Amino acid sequence: MCVFVGGGIGSAIRYLISVIWQHLLLNPQFSNIIFPWPTFIVNIIGCLLIGFFYNYSGRCGMTHEVQLLLTVGLCGGFTTFSTFSYESISLIHSGHVSMCLIYIVGSFLLGIVAACIPNIISHT
Repeated sequence: MCVFVGGGIGSAIRYLISVIWQHLLLNPQFSNIIFPWPTFIVNIIGCLLIGFFYNYSGRCGMTHEVQLLLTVGLCGGFTTFSTFSYESISLIHSGHVSMCLIYIVGSFLLGIVAACIPNIISHT
């Protein structure tokens, strides 16, 4: 049940971010943006959050159920590998191969760094 609730909340937040981004795209100032920023941002934030939740769960006396709600549920519902994969393929099909490579490498590297940040901070 904890995973279910957390997943629903995470998915709803991700959808809200996408809706806000689509609204921005209606603005001519943003309409020519090709890079899939919403998924990129969501996935990096999700990596940061899961690093934070795992790093601090033991220190805060977080129960296993709450940890499941926040990590597997919330972060799992919030982040999206399937959309990342689809957007990568779409960038290639539309002729933006270099943008796709930046998206893939940037997502991977920044995701790992973001997941490590809470651990680095707690050891300083």
